[in-house]
Amino acid sequence: MFSLDYNDQGAILRLVKEQRGLFARLLSKAPARNLDRLEPRDRDLILAIADVRALENERPGEAQVQSDQIKLSHTIVASLPSSSAETLGLPPLVDLTLHTDAEGLPGQRNFRLRYEWRKNGQRQFPTKVGALLETSDGVRRLPLWLMEALDAAA
Repeated sequence: MFSLDYNDQGAILRLVKEQRGLFARLLSKAPARNLDRLEPRDRDLILAIADVRALENERPGEAQVQSDQIKLSHTIVASLPSSSAETLGLPPLVDLTLHTDAEGLPGQRNFRLRYEWRKNGQRQFPTKVGALLETSDGVRRLPLWLMEALDAAA
């Protein structure tokens, strides 16, 4: 239903237009899908958009629902419940294990936090883009607490 584009600033979920044949388009009276006018059969999508709007109330300006797309900050992407994220077409939560270590003493110049990702005991090298990790198994979503911890370590 949505295509996902993302960068360092956030994510954009664009409503994918239905691909219908000429005959179906001529006979169909149904208007193109519009996020401003959802029907009762779109209950899961209505609830997911309600979750987005509730999070936007807590963090004004970090989400925007338009008729054909939804713009989200990475904080909102990381904060969404899994069911709403799945309905919106966001990736599943990360399935890698995070290993951390500290070097030096806190408050000293040489203090540094290090971390690495592992899956099945093998070290992984995903690329982090905000709340999203580009892994060897595809894009995965970070929960908010983990995204904030990684940002603090960086």
